[in-house]
Amino acid sequence: MRRTTKTIGIVVFISASLFGLRIALADKDQYVLKGEALDESNQGLDDVLVRIYRKDQKVGEDRTKNGGKYTVSYTSGDTISTIRYDFTGFNPATISDVSGKRDHTISKVLHPVGSNLARGELVEAFSSLQAVYFIDKAGGAKTADVKLAYGHAVWVTSEHAPTELRKTSMVLKELYELNSDPYPHPEAPKPQM
Repeated sequence: MRRTTKTIGIVVFISASLFGLRIALADKDQYVLKGEALDESNQGLDDVLVRIYRKDQKVGEDRTKNGGKYTVSYTSGDTISTIRYDFTGFNPATISDVSGKRDHTISKVLHPVGSNLARGELVEAFSSLQAVYFIDKAGGAKTADVKLAYGHAVWVTSEHAPTELRKTSMVLKELYELNSDPYPHPEAPKPQM
């Protein structure tokens, strides 16, 4: 009888342990994207708008504060298609295809419009400018509004493109319907969408 009681106790303990493990491994309902938005010298940038999207639907946003820190909560689900960073006077930045079922910490460096970008940074800038165009258009923005918000960044970034990226820059200018710089004066304020 003693052995049977001991055996039952062990089975109950193992079952309870496995049940608890199953609960611990179950998906959470909420996840968090946190991090910092930084300039090229790794200084925090306050008031950067950080938005996350699933496909073209915004699922969360925050503005950076306290040295560029941000926190965005989102529900468990499909892949986060785009994390988007917008800050006046800087190229928009994006990060694509992040797990929608994990917490993330990202410290993203943003580049001022007109800065001297390396080829990889330039390709990323073109990609981000294309991504924000399609996200905003899918959200109902008019081409004129998207052009007003990002046209200067497209124009200035395209002007810095090396020969092998000229075709990409031309396609981006066509997408934004740019024939000339919509902000011919570098000090002109650029609106944020």
